[in-house]
Amino acid sequence: MSRKRLAPPPQEMCLLREYSSSQKGGTLIAKGVMDVEEHERFLADPDGYRPESCPRCDHDRLHRHDYRTRQLKAEQERRSTKVVRYQCANGECKAKWQVVPQLLPRYLPRSWQVVESNVIGGPKSQREAAPARTVRRWRSRLERAASFLLNVLRRCGEALLPRIDHKFPREGTVMELVQASRGGLASLAWQVHHQAPGVRVM
Repeated sequence: MSRKRLAPPPQEMCLLREYSSSQKGGTLIAKGVMDVEEHERFLADPDGYRPESCPRCDHDRLHRHDYRTRQLKAEQERRSTKVVRYQCANGECKAKWQVVPQLLPRYLPRSWQVVESNVIGGPKSQREAAPARTVRRWRSRLERAASFLLNVLRRCGEALLPRIDHKFPREGTVMELVQASRGGLASLAWQVHHQAPGVRVM
């Protein structure tokens, strides 16, 4: 460890856990859906978010199962939206898949835009919207070592790693990884979940 750097906080196990191979269903992230209006247009279309096949058994038919309400705390105009779940039509599978737009973190009741504005910088009105204790927790998670996430990203070969600064330090933090990848939290979170479903950036 460098004398100029403090040891990062310990990893939280909830951030490192991949989906079990026996798990029936999970969360899919709809890449590129980055605003609520576009998300709700997809929701209005019965096939808007429907996966082409079941990620678990590859069956080509999934039925719309239900909707879940997602709170959007600290948003200036909207307080909630919905996400849709689909169920595999294969009677031996029946896995349920929640489809979340890329703008929403899987386990945080705020958009990535609000999270970034508080921990990285953004409009003052949005920075003030999240409680100080919440922001401290977010920052703590971003200050942990990035080594585990880097190992996850290596699974994608050349897709993302070339966009990360070659000077990225061996003991770098997740915050530094976000800044070096130049894609923002939403992009990094999608890539990590795509390579290791269940693993979280925050």
